[in-house]
Amino acid sequence: IMALRLHGIEATPADFGDFVGMGEDRLIGGVAEKYGKPYSVDMKRMAYEFYDRDCRKYITVYDGVVDMIYKLNERGYRLAVCSDGDGRKVSIDLECMGIDREVFDAVISGNDIVNKKPHPEIYITAARKVGAAIGKCVVVENTVAGVQAGRAAGAIVVGVTTAFSADQLISAGADYIMTNTVELPEVVYKIR
Repeated sequence: IMALRLHGIEATPADFGDFVGMGEDRLIGGVAEKYGKPYSVDMKRMAYEFYDRDCRKYITVYDGVVDMIYKLNERGYRLAVCSDGDGRKVSIDLECMGIDREVFDAVISGNDIVNKKPHPEIYITAARKVGAAIGKCVVVENTVAGVQAGRAAGAIVVGVTTAFSADQLISAGADYIMTNTVELPEVVYKIR
């Protein structure tokens, strides 16, 4: 919102809903287009500057997420981060959460793919990088576009209701629904 304001756009949080989970080019660009302004990468650059400066104040790290990631890693699961966000944002997010990048077997960002979610490319790329058959992979997503991408890739999809309702995630193709990711290790152990 702050970056768009500098470009003469008075966006509201509700303006972003249709573009959540599709990468910043689409998130910021979609809102700019709603207001009749062409998207420019300068909008995203400025947004990242604000994000890097302020994310520690606003980012929500859900209880148990960090421990859950390390627990799965310790049990030998191959893990990947799959974000349509640029590599810079992914690095900021991991740093803000206090997660060592090395715990992941692959970190895939929007810079590594051509097609953003709901296209399945990001999950197919991650499966290849971690050396797993996509049908054996569990995708954990909290957005409709992400669930659609996981489903289209052929993965098992767990929808987490932190951004969208259970009904929306089920309609998008989620195989399982959780209210928080603390439950994930038990779900994964049952699936496997």
